[in-house]
Amino acid sequence: MIIHGLIYVLIMNKERIYLKDITFLIPFRLDSVSRLENLNIILSYLTTYFDTNIDLLETGINSSVDYILRHDSIKYTYLYSEDQYFYHTLYNNKLLLAVTGDYVVIYDSDVIISPVQILESANLLRKDRADFVLPHNGECYNVDDFTKRMLKQKLSLQLINENKLFYYLVTKNCFGGCLFANQKKFIAAGMDNENIKGWGHEDIERIKRIHKLGLRLSCIDGPIYHLPHERPNSSFLDEQSALSSYVQYFKTCSSSPTELRNIINEWTWIHI
Repeated sequence: MIIHGLIYVLIMNKERIYLKDITFLIPFRLDSVSRLENLNIILSYLTTYFDTNIDLLETGINSSVDYILRHDSIKYTYLYSEDQYFYHTLYNNKLLLAVTGDYVVIYDSDVIISPVQILESANLLRKDRADFVLPHNGECYNVDDFTKRMLKQKLSLQLINENKLFYYLVTKNCFGGCLFANQKKFIAAGMDNENIKGWGHEDIERIKRIHKLGLRLSCIDGPIYHLPHERPNSSFLDEQSALSSYVQYFKTCSSSPTELRNIINEWTWIHI
């Protein structure tokens, strides 16, 4: 209740919540207008509610910098790429290794989480009560197009929460969308698994690995909201890529902690 009250006072006084010791890492690839809309909603939301750091990495054939929200908190980087699909495990790791602070947040460009949940997650890291925090309880709701249009005009989490019953509950077992982490612990745990290319099992593999290695993972009560968008690159390149993703996940599941540490030590990206 103390955190709820603090956030209410800050919002009423139009003050931002202090998170300068935390860096939000957002990889992005423009594949539709709806993706760009979502990114700008997310950036506007984070910079409105939080005094923080945002590292935004865009990849693709062309840069969208002229159409992306600009703010002192946002550090924008562009990398040229002709890859057909978005290799976001690679780009998450690039962002992670470039951070100089203690705490990071892997943050998808299509999700919104309550300021209360974000602050509670940050405090668990700050107080050394967790190494990693999922800032939600696994419930993931798809926000409708009408609410998204309203969000573009008014960044109100109350607007989202009041209409939750009208959204589609995608799953009660979401392991992705956003993850708070102690940067050093994340790097030591192998970071994101770059053997997984495309969207699918990288989130659950990451969580399974954290658990297997005996690291402290906490979850925050409350949902995560997903903004609607087209899905041209939210999948695997082909059937072989999908199979490879399954193999990586099951390899982590079937390994003992010692075996898993040996596997991680063989990953080339952790020795860069």
